[in-house]
Amino acid sequence: MKDKILIKLKGLLDNLSDLRDDESLPMSIRLSISECQRLADSLYEDLRADPSLELNKIPTNATTSSTISELKTKLLIVDDDEDTQKMLFFTLKRRGFEVVSELDPVIAFKKLEEINPKILLLDLMMPGMTGFEFLRHLQKHPLYGKLKVLVGSARNFEKDRISVLEEGAHGFIAKPYNINELILKLNSLLR
Repeated sequence: MKDKILIKLKGLLDNLSDLRDDESLPMSIRLSISECQRLADSLYEDLRADPSLELNKIPTNATTSSTISELKTKLLIVDDDEDTQKMLFFTLKRRGFEVVSELDPVIAFKKLEEINPKILLLDLMMPGMTGFEFLRHLQKHPLYGKLKVLVGSARNFEKDRISVLEEGAHGFIAKPYNINELILKLNSLLR
């Protein structure tokens, strides 16, 4: 079963490479494809490295098992892109995080006390509530005003990076995510 998944994933990676280089596609689509490719590369390497790995479908708004060790850091991902969430869920879980994900920022904000995350990975551009608005509300929250927040966005303009820091975020990372950089930034927030 794992071999079949690896073969299909390798085929997906090859197809993503072809699409990413197609200059007739809009830049936003090509950036999304690059992000998917980086996450799929990481997933492919994780699968190859772990012979005992059992794969399960990762549902949207999923959490890891309730029997997770207390040593794992709970991370809340708030991103309206379901594919990005699923890839991040698997990758970050494999790197030792307890992952909770939410597509809707309004629902995520309402569930903060229930989820009780140590770190928040927040998309900047979302319907319903932007990352900027989420940060403003977070700063007023009596329990979570000091929550460690890493903002991720394809909008990698200097003014956006500065604005998220002014709004209370502890860091910024450009999309498409480089998984190694993401892990380093998340771990630095734990220090």
